[in-house]
Amino acid sequence: MRAYVYFLALLATPLVARESGNVDAFFTDETIPVKRPWMTGPLLTPSGHVVPEGHQNYEPYVYWTQTNGSYNPHWNSTSGPTFTDVLAQFSMQIGVMPDTEVDLNPQFVYNNMHKKHMWRLSDFPVALSWQLVSHSFGKWYPAMKLRVGANLPFGKYDRLQPKKFGVDAGGVGNWLPSIGLIFTKLHHIHGHQFFAWRFFSQYTLPVSFSVKDVSIYGGAKGTRGKVHAGSQFLALLGMEYSLTQNWVLALDVQYSHLNSLRFKGRTPPGTKPNGPSKEQFSLAPGIEYNWSSNIGIIAGPWFSVAGRNSARFISYIFAINIYN
Repeated sequence: MRAYVYFLALLATPLVARESGNVDAFFTDETIPVKRPWMTGPLLTPSGHVVPEGHQNYEPYVYWTQTNGSYNPHWNSTSGPTFTDVLAQFSMQIGVMPDTEVDLNPQFVYNNMHKKHMWRLSDFPVALSWQLVSHSFGKWYPAMKLRVGANLPFGKYDRLQPKKFGVDAGGVGNWLPSIGLIFTKLHHIHGHQFFAWRFFSQYTLPVSFSVKDVSIYGGAKGTRGKVHAGSQFLALLGMEYSLTQNWVLALDVQYSHLNSLRFKGRTPPGTKPNGPSKEQFSLAPGIEYNWSSNIGIIAGPWFSVAGRNSARFISYIFAINIYN
């Protein structure tokens, strides 16, 4: 179960929201009228634009993930039993006021390990975003958006059954209040070829929460107390390059740092919930096909490349983007 714990803890925050690139304006350069590119946005990094008031962006996601090892304190990779989960996320971004957007992300997860399997309700990430700077094509400065997020802890995280190897877990038990800044800029290369980049940095300061018996953080029958999870810093760089108006290549580069976890309470000897500080680097290349400026699909793998006290994983992602 420990490999799953590492992955779940690091995955909870990046999945809060991802917005479409289709909210960009209609651009022209000095000599040739150029329509906005057809882009869904990369797999992980959110957009620096809010969805305009009165519009919505829907993007159902599927993540098929295998956690098959971990990285030790010396950044060395070690193998372990494979934990498989399939996460279905129904991402919605809604423009509710001028320069203001609400993000809603209900989730369900299917877990499988050692022939044990189970569907679970997962946590519900939400966010509220404000446009601080709008992007004008041809100007040197990027668009900038402020986002405040939280995690509604609907998923089960404690009172787990040891014989189920963690497949009965669905969440992290934490509200995960966060604040982040997102930057976005689009560059016209030639014809229908554009290069777009996004940069997202986020700081999460978890709140303390109660745990009983076995949880995703450890413990045993009779454990009672509070977990004080460590704060997290996340940085994401997302890039897209349009080969044609329909076909686009994408790449995300992610770095995550999670501070150590503390437990206060009582627990049987040798079963104290704990967790050292963690770091992880991962990549997510993707390919997009867009039928129009409003509808597109994107798919690709997301995988760890290095880490410390964190999971070794690969996740295959598919999403369809519908902008209204």
